[in-house]
Amino acid sequence: MKPTKFDFFLISALLAVAILSGVAMLFLHPVWEPAGEDLVATAEIDGKLVAILPLAEDTALALPTGHTVEVKNGAVTVTSAPCQDQICRKTPAASRAGDIIICLPEK
Repeated sequence: MKPTKFDFFLISALLAVAILSGVAMLFLHPVWEPAGEDLVATAEIDGKLVAILPLAEDTALALPTGHTVEVKNGAVTVTSAPCQDQICRKTPAASRAGDIIICLPEK
């Protein structure tokens, strides 16, 4: 089977649609969203909500598990943790809707 002009047209059209879709996604759905006054960080222990921290206010909070979380410049980080692996402390700051910091040993 030899490729025809129609095959090249079809491949070119599909490639153009894919490129245009990617460019449209970048402009219509930004990769980042600024930390607004309505964004909050929630702290849960074993599935129960223990704290709600607005990202618009710089604050620090000690949790019952021994973790300390800090909100600074619209982002939340874990500044101290009692667990051995310290993965939650090494996790980058959470500042966007959907970002998660998890400490599995402490639930």
